[in-house]
Amino acid sequence: SCLLLEIIDYLFAPTLSREAVDCLRVLIADHHTAFRELYPDCSIICKMHYMVHYPDWIHKHA
Repeated sequence: SCLLLEIIDYLFAPTLSREAVDCLRVLIADHHTAFRELYPDCSIICKMHYMVHYPDWIHKHA
């Protein structure tokens, strides 16, 4: 399956359990790892880096 689509599904869910937020954290890490493997000469751009912070923001503000 497409990691980015799974991430988007979590982000647009009306509610997320703590376990779902933890799963989101893993999916984002996997996405970044896959990106670095597929595009070793490219840097992760800021908007991709910000994804790393989404789970913490959800915990803090949800």
